[in-house]
Amino acid sequence: MVLFCALLLTCIQGIAQDAGNITVSGKVSISSGGELAGTTVQVKGDKKGVSTDAEGHFKISAPKNAILVFSRIGSKSVEIKLNGQSTVNVTLEPADNSLDQVVVVSYGKQKARNITGSIGKINGAELTDIPAAEFAQRLNGKTTGLQINQVTGRPGQAMTFRIRGAATMSGSNSPLFVVDGQVIAGDINTINPDDIESISVLKDAAAAALYGSRSSNGVILITTRQAKAGRTSMSFSTYYGWQSVPRRGRPDLMNAREFASFMKGYYEDKIKYENWKDGSGQAVVPADYADPSKYGEGTDWYDALLRTAPMNNYTFNISTGTEKVATSITATYFNQEGVMLNTGMERFSFRANTEFKPVDGLRIGFNISPTYQVDKNTTGNTDGNRQILGLGIISSPIVNPYNADGSFVAKSGSFGMYTMANPLQQLNILEQSQKTFRTLGNLYVDLEIAKGLHIKPSLSVDIAAQDVNYFRGSKYGGFGVAPPNSNITAGNTSYNYNSWLTENLITYELK
Repeated sequence: MVLFCALLLTCIQGIAQDAGNITVSGKVSISSGGELAGTTVQVKGDKKGVSTDAEGHFKISAPKNAILVFSRIGSKSVEIKLNGQSTVNVTLEPADNSLDQVVVVSYGKQKARNITGSIGKINGAELTDIPAAEFAQRLNGKTTGLQINQVTGRPGQAMTFRIRGAATMSGSNSPLFVVDGQVIAGDINTINPDDIESISVLKDAAAAALYGSRSSNGVILITTRQAKAGRTSMSFSTYYGWQSVPRRGRPDLMNAREFASFMKGYYEDKIKYENWKDGSGQAVVPADYADPSKYGEGTDWYDALLRTAPMNNYTFNISTGTEKVATSITATYFNQEGVMLNTGMERFSFRANTEFKPVDGLRIGFNISPTYQVDKNTTGNTDGNRQILGLGIISSPIVNPYNADGSFVAKSGSFGMYTMANPLQQLNILEQSQKTFRTLGNLYVDLEIAKGLHIKPSLSVDIAAQDVNYFRGSKYGGFGVAPPNSNITAGNTSYNYNSWLTENLITYELK
């Protein structure tokens, strides 16, 4: 009897639940009007669902105020609240399909679905909100297989690129860079990251084959901003920020009291086990370390050499396009102070991309991008082994970098340490500037001589001039050389580079 009642209550409860549901039917179509079979229809929050038939019809039981979710691979999901409706017809829109994206490949463009090689694409919009001096810093981590390393902390210096690791033990492992179809030699740190519209990374031999042996380490294709026909836009952007070296990024060094205590123990052991004596023949701990308690924190040489450095960027762009002429002009000013004192860089860059279409089937275009960059004390002598920042590790924390009158002390070592100059004085008196003017230009004519058949001659130029001035006075010194030094070093180095490249391409696109 008890069992019968329990079963009866269960049946009544199930009937009551079903009574709150309605049967919903309808049809799913694609935006073009055709039927869409295999679409999943579910009640939101419920794992159970149904699929549409071959004609796109469906039928499902659901609470009258439920939300139905229509989903299908390759289409955007749609949610519909029933509000008591028993008939629902839905049209699904195609999802943004990466296979239909146009990708720049070697000497042309293709849809991603037609590419068999390994290519990574990054849109310029993904890079615009990252405040950095170089596009390499903005690109880092944006695509697989591309490794970007910062080999120095000096502002404005080039970074290293590796596509799928190192290809050789002795030769260059840098990929080939191509900007708007122009092959770029040397570093690309003068490329303005705000000019970039898209980047394609050609990772394997199949993708980069058209560039021949130059592409043995992969190819990075950069497309800069281009104006769109029938659209005029003007934009201005700026940012201001700070950068610093966090504590976790610095060596954990002893303070003055810890260092004096360590050195005291060191000399006590030398006296005990090695019969050590000072210059006067006394077997006593040197005065610098005899009483560690008289010292406090002392000098943190990294605090003395480093700072919180500002950087700012201003970019102005104007683009205008008609059916006949399209022009995009960008001007940028970037200034970055180095985290080391008395270092920094500033860059002025300009780019103009223009294309004419005087008649059907003919395109004439030119791109020009002059850049002027000034580097202050960033070309060497600041970081690295036995350079200024390196001296900060081995300088004594019990030494004050300043005399009582505010002038710099000559040495940064205490008793028994290697002779070395005061790195803070070196950093303040170092005078070294590098001025670089570089112009990239490209002129091309694209003529469609038959449907889908194009001939495109082009001329590219890469012109660079660099001037380096440096001066090191007698107070500079160095590792193993304490000032004053009888040597005064000054010099000027000038460098000029010119590259001209002509290409004649014939392409056929099957339409």
